[in-house]
Amino acid sequence: MSTASPTTDVDTLYEQSMKLSPQQRLELGERIIDSVPMFRDKEEEDKLAAVVERRLREIEEGRVQTIPSEEVHLRIREKLESRTQSRADR
Repeated sequence: MSTASPTTDVDTLYEQSMKLSPQQRLELGERIIDSVPMFRDKEEEDKLAAVVERRLREIEEGRVQTIPSEEVHLRIREKLESRTQSRADR
């Protein structure tokens, strides 16, 4: 029976992975991410699928207006900068 804790195991794996090339670490990371379930259960997956289908219908039927991704990214950046500035002013 192993006496190593899960944290020790993770730390050891991390240290070993850092010996890999950047490309190998990227591939390893992708494999690890792919191994983690995206949803907790089928019900959660079905709920998200229903929202996605509804939103697509709304776009296709012209009931909602889309925003270019560049504008969305700009708005997010501005909000983050505003929050950072607010914290700095405290």
